[in-house]
Amino acid sequence: HLWAERFDRAADDIFEIQDEVTTGIVTRLEPELTRAEFEQIKRRPVADLDAWDYFQEANGILSLKGWHEETFAEAADLYRKANALDPNFAASRARLSLVQALGHMVGYVSEPDEAFAEAERALELDSRGSDVLGFAGCALSDLGHVTRGIELLERAIESDPSNAQAWAALGAALMVSKRLDEGVEKLAHGIRISPRDNRRAVWRGLLAMGLGRQGKLEEAIEQARLACREDDKLHNPRLILAMLLVQAERLDEAKAAFEEALRIRPRLCEREMRGILGRRGAEIVQSLSQA
Repeated sequence: HLWAERFDRAADDIFEIQDEVTTGIVTRLEPELTRAEFEQIKRRPVADLDAWDYFQEANGILSLKGWHEETFAEAADLYRKANALDPNFAASRARLSLVQALGHMVGYVSEPDEAFAEAERALELDSRGSDVLGFAGCALSDLGHVTRGIELLERAIESDPSNAQAWAALGAALMVSKRLDEGVEKLAHGIRISPRDNRRAVWRGLLAMGLGRQGKLEEAIEQARLACREDDKLHNPRLILAMLLVQAERLDEAKAAFEEALRIRPRLCEREMRGILGRRGAEIVQSLSQA
């Protein structure tokens, strides 16, 4: 029995190491494959592009250029072109729903109707695929349908445990549902297995907010700083960093982070800050503006 137990432990250790090696390879390789495919599509004549090409081009824009108002608009147009060429392209509709839902949440998109309709249509077309469940579930959560979103995201992970987007979105949704510790754990796991691209800046920012709510202020500040380094063109993590630094009573650093957020996005408005930080967080950061 003793030898059997030792053998089982050794086997578990080997499988864990294999998983870590595989994850490390995928997280580094996927962005490079995305870049190569994106560049190949950009060189092709527009007349030769099909629905899959438009879909991949939109994915490439978000992955390589980051999650910003301009890239959201550009990607949304490309997803619409893909949907027009192939009305039954569930994954494209699910990704369009998420782009529009996130845009609405932070103030880039005025109406959520398209986001909700595309999520529903994607699920009608494919209610089993992990990608569709993950993106539609995240979109619905961002639109306020959190309970349903969590259910869809859990199904996405059951279908494909390597779906980093679904793990991160589930973590964020659980945090909204006041299941803070569980949400932080799942969000951190999503970041760990995620490809090393711009989405990590957004997810690390959310993780920083969760850690801040847990009272782990120094860990939260470190994650916010890492989020800023992940994407030098994104203002979201800098707003989160400013809020956390105010809470830590490091006001000079907080002002510098806020000024950097304003430099990146000069037309930053109160609604957008609320979408990123919540009502209380927006009030904290606005105190810097008044100062």
